[in-house]
Amino acid sequence: MLLNKSALTACLLLLVGCGYNHNSKPNYWFKHLDLPTSISPQNLILCTNFGCTKQRSSSFSTGEWEQIENLFLPASETAEQERIQIAKAIALMESQQGPKVGTQNDLPENSFGIGVKGSQLDCVAETSNTSIYLTLLENAKLLKFHTVTGHAHRGPFTLNMPHNTATIKETSSNKAFAIDSWFSANGQLPWVTPVENWLTGASPDS
Repeated sequence: MLLNKSALTACLLLLVGCGYNHNSKPNYWFKHLDLPTSISPQNLILCTNFGCTKQRSSSFSTGEWEQIENLFLPASETAEQERIQIAKAIALMESQQGPKVGTQNDLPENSFGIGVKGSQLDCVAETSNTSIYLTLLENAKLLKFHTVTGHAHRGPFTLNMPHNTATIKETSSNKAFAIDSWFSANGQLPWVTPVENWLTGASPDS
C-alpha cells in the first residue's frame, strides 16, 4: 500500500535520531506536511489526527486573539517569565481551537481505547500545531526574549522512543527549549524544558 506524502514524511521524522538545529525554522516541516508557511490569526490550518494526514482550516476571533495578547501583559522582564507566558498562551490557543477543529478531547500522549472521543493527536500533529501557534506569537511581536526555531527529534537510533517537539530559542543565550504539548491534554500547559534535557529521552515525570 502506498503512503501519501504527509504519512511518509511523518514516518521518516519519527525514525530519525536525535537532532536539533539552533538556526532552523519550522517552515521545512510545514512544507513537507503540506501546511502553509504563511499564516495569520484569521487564516491557519491545523492538524487533526495522527501524522497530520488530516487538517482543518480555522481562525481566531478578535476576542480570542485579545485574550492571547493579554497573557503577555504586563510584558515579561526576563526570558524565564516569557516562557511561562508562552506556555499559558499555547494552552489557551489549544482550548480555543479544539472545539473548532475537533481536537478538544485530545488526551495526553498517544492515548487509545474506549475513553478516546474525537480526534487524537500524536507528536507529529502536536509539534506542527504548537509550531503554528508559536509562529503566530512571533509574527505578532509578542515575544521579546525568544525566537521560534525548528523541530527537535529523538529516535530509536539513540535508544529513545521516536518523538518530536516544537522549540524556541532564547535570543540572548542561544539556549533552546522544547515546547512539548504531546504530554498534555488539549488546553493544558505544555512541558517546557531545555532541548538538551529533552534530547536525553526525558519526560515531565522523570
